Amino acid sequence: MNFWRELMPGRCIVCHHALHSGEHDICYQCLSTLPFTRIDGKEENLLERLFWEQIPIERASALFTYIQGAQSHQILRHLKYLSRPSVGISLGRLLARRLIGTGFFDTISLIVPVPLSAERMKIRGYNQAERIATGIAEVTDLPIDTTCIIRVADNKTQTSLSRQERINNVKDIFHVKYPEQYEGKHLLLVDDVVTTGSTLIACGKAFGSNTRFSILTLALAASFSEIPYRKIVVTDETENGEGIIILKDQ
Repeated sequence: MNFWRELMPGRCIVCHHALHSGEHDICYQCLSTLPFTRIDGKEENLLERLFWEQIPIERASALFTYIQGAQSHQILRHLKYLSRPSVGISLGRLLARRLIGTGFFDTISLIVPVPLSAERMKIRGYNQAERIATGIAEVTDLPIDTTCIIRVADNKTQTSLSRQERINNVKDIFHVKYPEQYEGKHLLLVDDVVTTGSTLIACGKAFGSNTRFSILTLALAASFSEIPYRKIVVTDETENGEGIIILKDQ
């Protein structure tokens, strides 16, 4: 299947133009116009500060700003609702490559994707956070743990909820089977989008206070902050015979 996909890579999920060799799911042109954040692993950034005094946070970063109705919205829509898990893997790789060399991954022990409920997993067929984590792991060689934490309640969607309603909606929905195994460890929590941080905070609190966390998400909701984005150019470079995406300031 992967062989045929390489020969016939399909169409860009954003502009629907035919993809070229080396392009996966999203063409370079659409990637170049995404609202990438300025975070890129910078310490004490605005996203990181969202989790201060909530969980023991080390670092936090997000790839792009989520804007309703824009290209970034289409990407998450395909990933979550239109059966395109490969989008998560592709952008997980891109997210990790942008952070290599920043020290972001230096002390992390495990990657932990935020789990779905059993009911949503049955409907969707995959966990989008796990697919993002897979892309990150391919770049960093960090192990993924998908069994250490489970979602014990199928809480209603967070989309239309206020900040306080989101906090109440995710209270006690996660359970860590053996929290003592993760004491003193540095875990990387991975999710698709952060709006208020309530889901990631609830996930982190389930491990207890003796575990440290870093956080990576594909998107940061525009409603969360006024983080500007930078215009970039995309070049297709090759490393070890494989096409990769390099994003550079213009």
